Amino acid sequence: MFTEIVPYGENWLVKNFYGVGFVNQHGLFLQAYYFPEVMVEAFKDGTYILTQPMEP
Repeated sequence: MFTEIVPYGENWLVKNFYGVGFVNQHGLFLQAYYFPEVMVEAFKDGTYILTQPMEP
C-alpha cells in the first residue's frame, strides 16, 4: 500500500490509497477523511495530489 507523510504547518498529513489522516506535532492521530469508493476506483495508479487555497 502506498503511504506518504507530508508536513502541514507544525503538523502532518498521512496520505494513503483510501484517505488522508491529520496528525498533530505530538504524533496523535486526530482526524481522518476517507475517500468515497468512486474516487478510490478512479485512482488507477494509487496516486493523487492534495491542494489547499493560498492565504492572501
